[in-house]
Amino acid sequence: MKTNASDRFVNRTQRGLSLLLIVWLMSAGCALVQPNVSVAPTSAVLPAPPIEAEITAKLAPKPAPKSKQILQLPPVQSDFWAQLSEARRFKDCDYDPDIGMWAKRLVGSKERFRVNVERFLPYMDYVWRQAQALDMPAEVAFLPLVESDYRQVYGSYGSPGGWWQLMPETARDYGMATGRGNDQRLDPVLATAAALKLMQANGERFQRDWLLAIFAYNVGGLRIQKALNAHGLTPGQIEHVSQLNLPGTTEHHLHRLIAWGCIFAAPERYGAELPPGLSKRQQFRITQTDAVIPARAVAAALGGSLGQTWLSQHPLLGKKQRLASGDRFLAPGEFTKLLAALGDLDKYRAIAAAPVVRETPRSSGRANVATTGKVVPKASARPVSVLVPEFYQVKNGDSLWIVARRFDMRVKEILALNPGIDRKTVLKLKQKLRLR
Repeated sequence: MKTNASDRFVNRTQRGLSLLLIVWLMSAGCALVQPNVSVAPTSAVLPAPPIEAEITAKLAPKPAPKSKQILQLPPVQSDFWAQLSEARRFKDCDYDPDIGMWAKRLVGSKERFRVNVERFLPYMDYVWRQAQALDMPAEVAFLPLVESDYRQVYGSYGSPGGWWQLMPETARDYGMATGRGNDQRLDPVLATAAALKLMQANGERFQRDWLLAIFAYNVGGLRIQKALNAHGLTPGQIEHVSQLNLPGTTEHHLHRLIAWGCIFAAPERYGAELPPGLSKRQQFRITQTDAVIPARAVAAALGGSLGQTWLSQHPLLGKKQRLASGDRFLAPGEFTKLLAALGDLDKYRAIAAAPVVRETPRSSGRANVATTGKVVPKASARPVSVLVPEFYQVKNGDSLWIVARRFDMRVKEILALNPGIDRKTVLKLKQKLRLR
């Protein structure tokens, strides 16, 4: 049968509608019927990060594997001075006008002050750690600064000696020898142990009133107790030294002690500069040798000014020219490694076997160190056990006899080197003496 054009158009339209209906039904069926299949969801695609973020991610350090351990040196005690200052008992630097005067006087030259602090820092650090273990204030570590500037002062005939300026009878009470050939007040380990026991006893006696304990260290506990009784006072009631009518020297003693703490707490206020604290490896501790070692080998192992200072701080070992097995002394934690680095010690043993000595002046007019400045080996002469500077600046409390004992000299040697003074001369503060 033939169809006309209109019929053909209708047929095509019907077929098109049928196809659309079928497609619609199929899509509707897919939406209504959910297949029983679990499909893992696809992760959403995030926009690309900015360039800055990509660079930061690439440059960020990768965390170290937990199985590997990174070796680190012990940190330097940058907060040493802060800790020391915080542990002070006397923090009022305006407690008395004399404190500021003493602080500026103690600092003097900025450079010389720093050098001096570097000299005594290892020893003050050692004393401070010992005092800290006994729950004592930081001023206890400043006591040797006031007493001797952390220098070994020879004492005899009933006079004080050592860092701590212990009286002979006090030292003997704590089991120390005080003989001329073996004065253990010059042993920094034994003397520090005795002095801290004395301070601990003073602290307990005066109910941990450290102002009274420090007064007692200067003038004796019995005198402080009598002063308290005379004025009807008890520990904890003292605000100023004038309340006890103690000697002026005791007041100056206290003010100098406080001044040192003020300098350490605020060095810029007094025009001072402090060196950094010591690392744990640099800290001095008690070391005991199990072999015979020349004293100068120890100084060589320490090196530089530290080694030279060590000899003067251990005069008993220096006099023997050697360390015997069992000798105890102060040295850094790595001392054993330092000493081992020296290698063969035969050359140091040879030096110790024939020590260089200083010939003392004689009335015969023969050439000697006083006139030539040279050292000569002589078996009968007195060995040099301390480092003798060319010039020495007189400090508070010095006399010709004290200076001579400090540097293992005789008064007549100093007189021969310093024309214009005699045995009756009263030394002036900061006066310079020629010693070689």
